[in-house]
Amino acid sequence: MNIFFEKCKINNYIKQRQKMWRQMTEFDVNKVHEISLAQWGTYYYKSKEVFLDKMKYYPEGCFVYEQNNHIKGYLIYYPWNDKKIPKLNKLINKTRNIKINCCFICDIVLVPELRGFKIGLEIIKKILDEQKNVCMVAPVTTQYYWKRHFGFEKTGIKCDYGLHLIREPTQGNQGSL
Repeated sequence: MNIFFEKCKINNYIKQRQKMWRQMTEFDVNKVHEISLAQWGTYYYKSKEVFLDKMKYYPEGCFVYEQNNHIKGYLIYYPWNDKKIPKLNKLINKTRNIKINCCFICDIVLVPELRGFKIGLEIIKKILDEQKNVCMVAPVTTQYYWKRHFGFEKTGIKCDYGLHLIREPTQGNQGSL
């Protein structure tokens, strides 16, 4: 796909924690969609087709968090351009002519009973350690969480469903790109 992610060590980390995070499959999409609806309702709605499309676009960035053989969360990230904001409930697989310059964290969602155990924190830190330039769209109410824990800053790029945030490389963070 792109040299940007070919050297990514995220997959090795995922394999080490196999009992928890694993690669998402098409059979997981119904549960992922259910978790998404429970978390976001219709405000950040994504259809099942959109989840499948993201898996086709960059399967290496689609994971589910499993506990006792039950999916309890998911993570989706993919190569993107930090000046463009993906449409919320639109297919991206046909977007081929953009200049890839960042890792876009599309979603990280855990069921409520697993929040507060640093499960998401660990995997996001791993992505940030490995990637040079990371961006995302976050709900307005979470802006300070992302800044305090990970150093994300607002970009000023207009987005109709949240705040566009970016974490650019620093001296200690020179991941791949």
